[in-house]
Amino acid sequence: MLYYGCMIYKSFLENTAREAGGILEKAFRNPHAAKTSLKSRHELVTAYDVAAERVIMRAIRKQFSDHEILSEESGRHATRSDYLWIIDPLDGTTNFTIKHPIFSTTFALAYKGDVLASVIYAPILKEMYVAEKDKGATLNGKRLVPSSTERLNDSVLTFCYTHSAASHKRVTTLFSYYKTRARNFRHLGCASMELAFVAAGRIDGFMVMDGKPWDMAAGALLVQEAGGVVSDFQGRGWQCKSKGIIAAGNKRLHKVLVQSGRKILPT
Repeated sequence: MLYYGCMIYKSFLENTAREAGGILEKAFRNPHAAKTSLKSRHELVTAYDVAAERVIMRAIRKQFSDHEILSEESGRHATRSDYLWIIDPLDGTTNFTIKHPIFSTTFALAYKGDVLASVIYAPILKEMYVAEKDKGATLNGKRLVPSSTERLNDSVLTFCYTHSAASHKRVTTLFSYYKTRARNFRHLGCASMELAFVAAGRIDGFMVMDGKPWDMAAGALLVQEAGGVVSDFQGRGWQCKSKGIIAAGNKRLHKVLVQSGRKILPT
C-alpha cells in the first residue's frame, strides 16, 4: 500500500509508462495501425488510447487496488480512497495520427487533490520524465533545470486550447498580445510535453486556458519539482480542480505572464 509521505517507487511509474508507451510506439511505426474515430467533432480516439489505458489501469489496480482512477478515455472509477490516479494514456492524439513524434502517455497520483508523483513518457523521443513531491524531477534519470529567462521579450512561449469557440477566442487574444512581445509563441499540440519542456528549460513559459486534470496534473508537478512555477490564471497555486495553468521556468517570468493574462483575458 502507498501512503502519503512514504517513498513513491519510480520503478512503478517508469515501468508502467514504458509498457503503455510501447503499445503507442509500435502503432506509430506501423503505417496501417493508427485508425481513428471521433469522440466529438474534433476529438480523436484510437484503439491505442484504449489499449494503453488498459495497461495503466491494470497495473494500478494490481498494486493499489483501493485507489480511485480518473482517465480521459473512460472517466472516473470511484472508490472511497483519498488517492486518485489521473491518466491520459495518449496525450497528443492528433500528433500521433499524423506521425508527429510529440505525444506522450502520462499519469499522476494525487492525494486529496495534491499531486504526489507523476510520469510523462514520450516513446518516440525516448524521454521519461518523472517527478516526486519534494524529491525533484528528472529526465531519463538526470535532474531537470528550467529556463532562467526572465524577460518577456526574450522568452519562447507555448500554448494549448480546446476546440470550443470560447477557447479559440481566448487563445487568439493571447496570440495577438504575445506575438509582438515575446521572442516566439508556438503551439505543439501536446500539453503534457509542453509542460515537460518548461521543466527541461526548452521552453520558457506555457499557458492553457481550458485544460483538464489529465492534461496538466503530471506536468504541473514536474515543473514545480524542477524549480519552476505553476499557477492558475489568477496567480493562485495550481490544483487538480484548476481550469487553466500558467507555467514558467522562474518566478519573474511567471509574474509577467500572470499579470499580462489578467490584463488581456476576461475573468
